[in-house]
Amino acid sequence: MSTEVFKISFLVDRLSYPPHEGVQEQYLKLFKEFEAIGGQIELFGSVRQCDQCNWEELEKKYPNVKVIATAPEAPNFYTQFLINLYRSLRFNTYQNYFEKTFGSFPSLRDPLFVSGPAFLPLLGHFSTVKMIYSPVDAYSLRFKRFSERAHNPANRVINRIKHGILSRFEVLNLPKANAVQVVSEVDAEYLRSLCKGSENIFSIPLVFDLPPKKEVIESVYDIVISGNLAYDYIYEGIEEFIVDCMPAILASRPEAKLLIHCSNPTLLENFRTKHQHDSIEYISWLDDYSKMLQTGRVVVFPDKSGTGIKNRIFFAAAVNRPIVGTTWIFEGTPLRDGEDCIIRNDAIEISQSILSLLTDTATAEEMASNARRTLDAEFGPESVRSRWKELIHFATSTQTTESPST
Repeated sequence: MSTEVFKISFLVDRLSYPPHEGVQEQYLKLFKEFEAIGGQIELFGSVRQCDQCNWEELEKKYPNVKVIATAPEAPNFYTQFLINLYRSLRFNTYQNYFEKTFGSFPSLRDPLFVSGPAFLPLLGHFSTVKMIYSPVDAYSLRFKRFSERAHNPANRVINRIKHGILSRFEVLNLPKANAVQVVSEVDAEYLRSLCKGSENIFSIPLVFDLPPKKEVIESVYDIVISGNLAYDYIYEGIEEFIVDCMPAILASRPEAKLLIHCSNPTLLENFRTKHQHDSIEYISWLDDYSKMLQTGRVVVFPDKSGTGIKNRIFFAAAVNRPIVGTTWIFEGTPLRDGEDCIIRNDAIEISQSILSLLTDTATAEEMASNARRTLDAEFGPESVRSRWKELIHFATSTQTTESPST
């Protein structure tokens, strides 16, 4: 551990997500990594109080974290974004709100780590603060991809508008940060192409440090799929898998069983009603996400779009299950097609790949082991920790650049 101690203030709006979606876990891991390199954290921000985020327990688990204050957040990202846009246009409104909620407006005691795309409109008002901005992924890229693949003309137009607004804010505000961190190099390259000349954009992946599961869980399903059906690209991917892939799989293996998991019980029930089949079971609430993945012989993620690194991959690799997924699922990871995983976008090829893994158990086991080794080597704590050291050094030793003129 470094003997140099630094402090970072966190302004966070994403810690209230369900644990298996990976957002909360990412930041808990980040606290752990900062502690390992001598960091102390003051945490405050617009975060919901929720069962998954007990602040007293957080302080006990991570001695380097001190929770200053929390406040209710807006119902969703878009509402929070619009509220913050309004506050950015009328800065005194935001400053008064901040002082009323937290007792003071952040001044440069320490670098300020700003997390969550909803804070993007506010970045220009932290000009006196050494600031690290972490949107996790390139948010405008997400909507660019949504617009490119939207079947509905209205959705295409809506997503183009969202992409235009968010990309403009990224161009204007990201250069104002001392450093910007995203988890995928694909997202980093996209942001660099937007913010031409910016040298402050870093790609630092999520930490892979899940211990191997010692408990042996019987694989009662041939295939397990997990995803949040609230996202159109996940909903459509799973629906396409049921309609286009399952018939081919059942033709070769009539006894094949599929388990579908989604944390939203209402959405899952509606999906179940639409796609009832004797070979498919559905599950919502989980006590142990990893155990659920272990009940499948092959884990499939058929997402039709997306950005950033998908934490679901880490869980599947940690329990030594072979992973089949689309291009977007593995984006930003070092996993290699045919060695660590199988990457396919075509329904027929996905079906054939799954059948091959179900038949050839030796190859399936080897592929699962390879995935874990690759993630350990590339995304392990030591590798990620050294990259954070570089980013923090860069952020604390550089000045922000002027944003492009409008």
